[in-house]
Amino acid sequence: METSKTFRVCYLALIFLTIWATSQSKHCVFRDPLTKKLCIMVDVNFTAEIQAAKEGTVVATKNVTSEDESVDCVGYCGTRDRTLLVRFTEKTFWSVSFTRPGEGIYTVQQSRSFVFEPKDLFGESMSGISRQVFYDPRPVYQKNIQGSYLCTVPDQVNYYDLNITMPSDKVDFQVNVNVLSIQSQGYNLDGEKYGPAEKCSSA
Repeated sequence: METSKTFRVCYLALIFLTIWATSQSKHCVFRDPLTKKLCIMVDVNFTAEIQAAKEGTVVATKNVTSEDESVDCVGYCGTRDRTLLVRFTEKTFWSVSFTRPGEGIYTVQQSRSFVFEPKDLFGESMSGISRQVFYDPRPVYQKNIQGSYLCTVPDQVNYYDLNITMPSDKVDFQVNVNVLSIQSQGYNLDGEKYGPAEKCSSA
């Protein structure tokens, strides 16, 4: 009887500590698109430059960091090659203005009037929230539109191609998300540790 009571107390204490730890760090739980394992990422810091391009020409640039509320979660875990996964929300593109030839400034409004259509899409619900995961499994050096190279390593990906479709006029914009730096400590739910990642910066 006493053993059973002790077990219950310890179990409740474990639940409390788990909830407390969860509230103390930025994290997210997701299912890895390659291995289908559940993963968790914690203590992620990054900066990224988002470029919007039309027919190969950059028309807008926006910088975001892990501290911005526009980014839900970023990091990697669950795969041997540490594929980088980034999750953005509509807020990422709030107040970003695009210049369209002959039409002046076109501003993406704070609304759900646009949708993301990435080339590589893993759309399973994460942590009970129906959000999309954008990922690109190409572990190679990528060159951005402006001609500078981004730091990368064979087991880390830091380049994304996304398309934004404006339902109002069906104009497609290509969006390049260049991860300029990332420092992370990640764990999957099997207890295997990934990180810290190589810290990258634009050349």
